[in-house]
Amino acid sequence: MWLQYLLPFLLSLLSISSDIPDLSYNHFNSHLVSLRSYNYVEIPGDNHFCSGVIISELHVLTSAHCVTNKRGLLMNARRIKLAFCSPLPEARDKREQLVSIDSMVVYPLYERKNQDDLAVIKLGRTIWFRGHHLVSVSIGSDELDVGKDCLAIGWTPKDGRRKMKANPLLVVNVETRPFEECLKSSEIQRNAQAASEYLICLRNTDSHICMSDIGGPIFCNGHLYGLALGSINCSVQAPIFFSYVPYYNSWLELIIS
Repeated sequence: MWLQYLLPFLLSLLSISSDIPDLSYNHFNSHLVSLRSYNYVEIPGDNHFCSGVIISELHVLTSAHCVTNKRGLLMNARRIKLAFCSPLPEARDKREQLVSIDSMVVYPLYERKNQDDLAVIKLGRTIWFRGHHLVSVSIGSDELDVGKDCLAIGWTPKDGRRKMKANPLLVVNVETRPFEECLKSSEIQRNAQAASEYLICLRNTDSHICMSDIGGPIFCNGHLYGLALGSINCSVQAPIFFSYVPYYNSWLELIIS
C-alpha cells in the first residue's frame, strides 16, 4: 500500500538529480583543466578562476582574458598553476596533477572581451596521459547547423562564482543560433563588423545552470567547437558569442609544433 505513495516521490527525486549530471568521472573531465592562483585561501581548489582544455601533452587552450590583465598584458606565469584530474574544485583528488607554467601566448589579434579571445599555455612539464584518464581534445571540423545541440562544461553554477567550490563539474545544454541573434543582443559586438567565421552564437537551454565557466569549452558531437569569449553573464538568457575554435586550428597547430 505504502509503495504507491513512495514511488512518485522516488521518481521526482530521480528527475531532479538528472537536471545536473554528475560529471566527476565523465569523459569530458579528461579534457578539462582548472586554472588556479598559486595559493589557495582556505581549502585547495578555492583559488580556481578559469577553465581550459588539453590540446597536447604539453599545451592547454584557454581564453586569453584568463591570462591577461585589463590592458591585455600577460600575467606572471609564476602566479598560476594548473590542476588536472580534478572533478571537484574544492577537493584534492589522489589522481590530481598540479603543474606549473613554462610560457603563455595569446592570439596576435586578441581584443579583450571582443574577438580572438584565445591563449595557449605551455606547461612546465609533460603531463601523464597513461593511467590518469587524461586525453587531448579533438577540434571539430564539420559545419554546425542552426539549432544543433551542444554541451558547455565548467564549474560555475547559476548562482555565480561564490558557490562554485561547492559544485561538481557541471554540464549545460546549449544550442547553436543564427549569428544575427547574438549580434542584436551583444553589446560587445554591437559595433564590430559582422564577420562570423571566428565566432559561434549559442543559446543556453538550461536556465538553472550558467552557460559556461570562465574559459569554458563547448563540445558538439564530442568535439571542441567553442571557447568562452570574455566573462559569461549568468543572469542573461539571450544568445551570446563564443570563440569558434576550428577557425584557429592552423594557429594552434603552429604553436604546438
